Amino acid sequence: MIECELKLDYDDKETASVIGKSIEPDNEGYVDMSLEGSTIFCEVKAKEPLQLLQTVDDLLSCVTVAEETHNVG
Repeated sequence: MIECELKLDYDDKETASVIGKSIEPDNEGYVDMSLEGSTIFCEVKAKEPLQLLQTVDDLLSCVTVAEETHNVG
C-alpha cells in the first residue's frame, strides 16, 4: 500500500470548513479527510503508484475549483 498525506492551510477556520465541505463528496472511498482549525488533512492510500497519482491529481483539481469558487486561490 502506498500512502500520501496532504496538509492544506487556510487563513481561517471558516474557509477551511467551506473548502473541506466542497471537496468531501468526491473523497468518499478514496481520501480520508479531517479538519483541525484552519487546516485540512488528507490521507490518500492506493495499491499502485499510478492510482495514487490519479487520486491526488483529482483531489487537487477539486481543491483548486473550490478555492476559486470561494475566492481563496
